[in-house]
Amino acid sequence: MVEVLVSIMLCSISVIGIVALFRVQTNASGVSRRMTEASVLAEDQIERVRTQVAPVVVTSGSQTSLDEKGKIVSGGPFTREWTVTPNGTFCDVMVRVSWNEDGPRQVVVRGRRNL
Repeated sequence: MVEVLVSIMLCSISVIGIVALFRVQTNASGVSRRMTEASVLAEDQIERVRTQVAPVVVTSGSQTSLDEKGKIVSGGPFTREWTVTPNGTFCDVMVRVSWNEDGPRQVVVRGRRNL
């Protein structure tokens, strides 16, 4: 009887460890997915800015409530902000995508384009 109780206790300890490991992996997977989506949103905005006429003064903009495809939806998790700064013969482009998942998180992508 004691051996059965000890084996049940050891099995329950191992199951608790496996469940905890599963929870940590699931959270990490969610954060990784959001980081990838935010990076794609930032790269999309950089490409959009690169195809427009280069500004002669500092320009900036922002979009809120974006979904992972860049569409404005009610309750969208992402906010995208960008700044284009002319600097001689080129423009510096900075895009920041932020969201709140277990605290504030953000991805910043910088680029440069010719005038």
